[in-house]
Amino acid sequence: GKNAKDSALTAIGIILCVLLGLFVISLAVVFPKSRLFVVELGDNLSASPSDYLFGYGFIVDRAAIDVEEVNTGKVGDYRGTARLFFYHYSFDVKVRDTTPPEITPFTEELYIATGREYAPENFADAISDLSGDVQCRIIYADGKSEKISFPASGHYSLSLEAEDASGNIGTRKISFTVDDPPVIIGAF
Repeated sequence: GKNAKDSALTAIGIILCVLLGLFVISLAVVFPKSRLFVVELGDNLSASPSDYLFGYGFIVDRAAIDVEEVNTGKVGDYRGTARLFFYHYSFDVKVRDTTPPEITPFTEELYIATGREYAPENFADAISDLSGDVQCRIIYADGKSEKISFPASGHYSLSLEAEDASGNIGTRKISFTVDDPPVIIGAF
């Protein structure tokens, strides 16, 4: 009677302690989400532990994430670390540029003069890219060039092409009017 009852209570107590121990251990189990994280040039890199680690939130949130050496303003490969208690995890961060340059047209109608040579920059208000290294070309009449001129007056369209150092290409169609430059007669 009494020994069997005590033995049963002891067994239940041991089982509960083991289950409680396994539960507590499972709370402390943390896994990395990846060994590699890719971020776009110019984007902010998260310092939130839950972006790098799987596990229970209140445990994961105690992790220290170190991404201080990652420069999201420069394409390249970097290292980051996550530390939680005795757990130390290193991961790679690749900063990539997959965004093409942006070509902003003039807001006003564009007029240019006949017979003068123009560069791509003359046809847009701004050509910008976070990498800072942009090559611009004019696409007109099935050809590409860095300069263009128009011998006759009229309404024209061309495309501007801007390519950054990562090979991303942005294009924009530009419409404009070509006219003879005014002739000023008389002395000043």
